[in-house]
Amino acid sequence: MSQSNRLKTICLGIFLIGAGAILCSRNPVVPRARASASGPISGVTGAPMENDCTLCHNTPSGERGLFTIDAPGSYMPGQTYQITLTHVNTDDVTPRMSWGFELTALTVAGNMPVGDLQNIPDSTLTQVIIGGPGGNRQYIEHTHDGVFEGQTGGASWKILWTAPPSDVGPVRLYAAGNQANGDFDNTGDQIYLAQATINPPSCTYSLSSASAFFTQSGGPGSVNLTAPAGCSWMVASNDSWITVVSAESGSGNATIDFEVRENFTASARTGTVTVAGITFIIVQDGGLGGDCDYSVSPSFQSFPASGGTGVVQVFAAERCAWQATPNAGWVTITSGSVGVGNGTVSFSVGVNGSGVGRKTTITIAGKTFSVKQKP
Repeated sequence: MSQSNRLKTICLGIFLIGAGAILCSRNPVVPRARASASGPISGVTGAPMENDCTLCHNTPSGERGLFTIDAPGSYMPGQTYQITLTHVNTDDVTPRMSWGFELTALTVAGNMPVGDLQNIPDSTLTQVIIGGPGGNRQYIEHTHDGVFEGQTGGASWKILWTAPPSDVGPVRLYAAGNQANGDFDNTGDQIYLAQATINPPSCTYSLSSASAFFTQSGGPGSVNLTAPAGCSWMVASNDSWITVVSAESGSGNATIDFEVRENFTASARTGTVTVAGITFIIVQDGGLGGDCDYSVSPSFQSFPASGGTGVVQVFAAERCAWQATPNAGWVTITSGSVGVGNGTVSFSVGVNGSGVGRKTTITIAGKTFSVKQKP
């Protein structure tokens, strides 16, 4: 290579390095590019035509986190709704010490900005910015106060979204979340993506179950979606180790099939699949076997003939997964059917019209919880 060409190559390399530094720094040449503690640049939610937070945060570490969007299933034009974004992390190897997110709202048809994202009044945890593809998308993201510096275990933000003044069809929320190790570097952070769909009033959706449990070896799984005829939906995996193998879009009732990869992380992990805006949780065991010690409290509960509800506390190490399974049809798990680390199982007991007492058990993390009901 001639001396002239070598000089050109060196100059090009210096330019590329400088451009990357500008993009991920506070340099005023790019006004929206700010350090993550003050909020990400616009357009990194993973929405169509966008990057995500891995643009500036690389070398991820760990897979023991969960990032979700809690949004209404449907909207009425012009109404304002509260939306909650939540991080949870049980990584005891690389504890997360700061948290972040960015979210945008787009129409499913055409990917156009829709509605109005707002901060909770008087909150200093979030901020609204404009940018992204076309320069006209609205985003809401964390502020410097909203990173919860030094907080472990997770974080949560509440925001507001006002629906458009007329029915524009399904609206999809796209968000990227950062669970950072707090070392003020862009390495060692874990980025998660989440979606939620808010449908017009005529479309309501439900799943046959809220969660699923898998052993370390993984394998196929499915969940049934109930939807009115003509109501469209989309399916998206939010974790690389979960693959949707059935159709990723459609309308009406459907069975959603997915595949869970083998877990080589030596720790339990939690992932999600978004189905028609509903978050379906998948917990996979890490294969720790005897290294996991479980206990439940209390060990039994009695109910009158009219039935009722109950709660069981589960105690486990942060890297250990578990599931709860009722052993009779008159007992239903209402929440907490799967989990990692400490958790809570809620259940309900149906009415006993048999005229005789009855009893059964719930198997939780391999432990037996007894349920008795009077006649």
